[in-house]
Amino acid sequence: MKVNNIFLCLASLVLFSCAKDEKIFIPDQNYSINQEVILSQIIGNPKIYHIKLGAFPFIFFGPEGSIIEIPENGLTTLNGEPVSGDIKIEFKEFSGQKSNMLSAPSTLYKGRLFDGRKLVYLNISQENESIVINEPIFIYLPENRVSPKNGFEFFEGSADENNNIEWRRPDGSLNMIDISDWKVNHNEGSTIINGFKLPVHAATSWISLGSYPEPDTELKGDICVEIPHEFNSHNSLVYFIADQTNSVLKVNQNSAGDWSLCAHQILFQKGIRGKFVVISDLGQENYFFGMTNAVLENDTNMSIKPEKRSLKEIKEALQSL
Repeated sequence: MKVNNIFLCLASLVLFSCAKDEKIFIPDQNYSINQEVILSQIIGNPKIYHIKLGAFPFIFFGPEGSIIEIPENGLTTLNGEPVSGDIKIEFKEFSGQKSNMLSAPSTLYKGRLFDGRKLVYLNISQENESIVINEPIFIYLPENRVSPKNGFEFFEGSADENNNIEWRRPDGSLNMIDISDWKVNHNEGSTIINGFKLPVHAATSWISLGSYPEPDTELKGDICVEIPHEFNSHNSLVYFIADQTNSVLKVNQNSAGDWSLCAHQILFQKGIRGKFVVISDLGQENYFFGMTNAVLENDTNMSIKPEKRSLKEIKEALQSL
């Protein structure tokens, strides 16, 4: 009789479970997050402008007071012919809003975290065909803050074989740039802009003006974030975003021996404050998000457990950066 009762209980449990018809989501460990797609949904893409070239030097008034100056013979086709008529300009300045920095490359030069006072992406094309910058064009960016005593270092970014952006410093006198008053002449007269004048040498360009903390205030160490086992470098994006500077570090290297993502042997300002951000996509619109305050001191090890969120909720949370 006792055996029959046990059987009836088990049968009832099976029927009850089947009646609930619960769906259990099992993450695919081979699923890869599409960084470009998910960040475009959360942060947005560079603005696109379709313009018609006129008299040279051609002046384009961009967003937030920026100006792009294109000299005569500045743009050519891949065959060396001068570009005229309609062109497409993609432009974004990332340092105005902290959440924008998630879409930018790490502000890291030779392992040293810098403050990207200005960080710009520019792409110029015609009928979806690449063009060549034959002579430097210039971007003017307004700035109302004071330069550091040694000015700003000028960086250009280019993609490596894995499509990661690496910063380099061009040779010559353009290494250090200061804030100045610039007079830009155009058809309607002239405009005075107080800020920076940045040269552009490639039709698809990342440009940044950076400064470093004093050497005696810097530390060197590993920066790691421990996450639960269902998350990994394939389905998750992990960042450190500084509070007081325009510094961003993508933490994406697997760490041996534990379930962490790391950035190894980074030189950074002692005691720099910021936030670690984790954005995960496990597939089938299963998004997860985590964020925590942090202070970088020597080797940093943080633990974050992302929680399920909608893309709208993630976007709203990032506004607090």
